[in-house]
Order: sequence, then structure tokens, then C-alpha cells
Amino acid sequence: MPEIEATVKHAGALRPAAVEGCIAGWIERLPLGAIARQRWFAGKGREVEGCRPLDLVAIGGEEPAGWICLLEVRFADSTRDTYHLPLAWSRTEEEAGREPARQPAFRVLVESDNGRFSIHPPAPGEPFWAHLLGAWRRGEELPGRRGHILLALARSPGERTAQEGALGRAAGSRGAIVRPLDENQSNTSLVIDETSLLKIYRRVEPGPHPEVELCRFLDEETGFRGTPAVEGWMEYRGDDGRAWSMAMAQRFVAGGVDGWSALLGELRSAAEPAAGRWSLALPERLGELTADLHLALAACGPEPELASRAMSAEDIDALR
Repeated sequence: MPEIEATVKHAGALRPAAVEGCIAGWIERLPLGAIARQRWFAGKGREVEGCRPLDLVAIGGEEPAGWICLLEVRFADSTRDTYHLPLAWSRTEEEAGREPARQPAFRVLVESDNGRFSIHPPAPGEPFWAHLLGAWRRGEELPGRRGHILLALARSPGERTAQEGALGRAAGSRGAIVRPLDENQSNTSLVIDETSLLKIYRRVEPGPHPEVELCRFLDEETGFRGTPAVEGWMEYRGDDGRAWSMAMAQRFVAGGVDGWSALLGELRSAAEPAAGRWSLALPERLGELTADLHLALAACGPEPELASRAMSAEDIDALR
């Protein structure tokens, strides 16, 4: 049984078309801890007063496998945060005759005349991800009630295109192998077919996400190749004209580590009694990459937000 569960009863037989009209109210019936206990929840230590879906975008067409939910969380101090919450929709495993898989952190259990259904965060092997990846490969726009989701494919020049990753392959869209990457705390990262990394931004705000903006700039406008290639990105565009960065897909670097971790590993190895003379190859390479990155950013051209400028006294104070 999930850690947190809410049960609702639906009069009559439950059809997918009826779910969308009810799901907002069902989500609001979840205990507040359903969101507050998630590791990606940024408001820990603050008193949660309530939550409500701002919009729901169906994944899977007329027979949805789930929804992308833009969820507003209200705090007792009158402030609000917005979260990206993927939700799967399926018959319960008991109803479908399947062995229970990994239990979701929370779910809404819906009891109806034609069975019991579950609304919950999708596990890596659920159909939700196959439907989402299929729509993403086609570059679709998915309508919601107050806006739509744009699933964009990168069109980087040269060899760094989405065609080599999971988002660029037409074959196997239904059979993609998805597994979680447990390194990320504030967001959710999934490895797709061991070729692509999908990072789902959890706490979202209107405007471009700095990571998406910077990685796209490096791919599309510069020759810097020290970051994994961008394969695509997901945006929610509201009817009010605001755009929200929801996710980004990049090439997955199997066995890769960040520069800091690699350098620490080298230092630990050099400290071993049997270690010989420490090689400077890694720090030299890190220095070269850092210099290349700064040169690429300095050549930002028409991107004023990325242009270099002299540090002010305020900038220096902020670094202390």
C-alpha cells in the first residue's frame, strides 16, 4: 500500500472522459503530506495550507495514460509555489491481475461500478512514459484547460542532433526502457534506453529555466562540446502568455561523473601509500574545458542576457 492514499467513490461506471472533470477535486483531497514528504519538495519546514491543480494536460489522447499537472501549493505565510507533477491513470494492479510493482509514494484510489482505478506518480515502466515519449518524438502540442504543453525537439547544427538519442528514434517508442537516476534530489531524472537523460523540473516558475537556456545556447550558437547534447525540452504555455520550463532531455553519458567528483577521486587515489607521482592530466583538462566555456560565453553575440560584464560591489558581496 502507498505511504499516503485517499479513496474516493464515483457513482456509476468510470470512463476516461469523466476522469478529467473530477481529477482536480480528487487531487485536492490528498493529505497535504502527499506532496510535502517528497524529496523534491522545496518547502520543507514550512506549513502547507493546501494545494490545487492550475492545469491538467492529458498524455495519451482520448484514452489518457495520465496527465501532466501544474500544481499550486499554498503555505500558511500566504506564499505559493508551483510544482510539475506527472500523474498516471490505470486500473489497480489487483483489478488488472498483475503482481504489485513498486508502490507509489501516494495515490488517489477511485472506486466505481466498473472497478478500482489509481491516480499516482508514474513508475518508470508504466505506459505514461511511452505515450509521452511518442508525443515528444512527433513534436506535438498537447492541449490543457488553461494552456498547452509544447514538446520540442532540438535542431542543433552539426553532429549534435536529437536523431541519435531516444527522442530521435521512431522505432521502439512503445518499448522504451526507462529507469530512474537517483543522483538528483530537487528534480527527477530518468534514463531512457541508456541513450538519453530526461530531467523533470519539479518546482517551476514562469520564464526560461537557466539550464535549458544555457545548454541550448551552447549547442545552437557555439562550438563548445563540453556538455551533453540537448535533445529536446518541454514547456507549458499558459493562455496568459507565460511559458514555464517543465523538462529537458539530453544525451546520457554512461559512467560519466562531474568534474568535481572526478578531481576528488584523483586526489584520493594520489593519497594512497602505493600511489606514484600524481598526474596533472585531469586538472589540465578541466582547466581547458573551463577556459573553452568562458570563451564560448564571451562570444554570445545577440544574447544580451549572457553577455559578460564587470563585477559590481554587490556581485562580490553576494559571493562572500
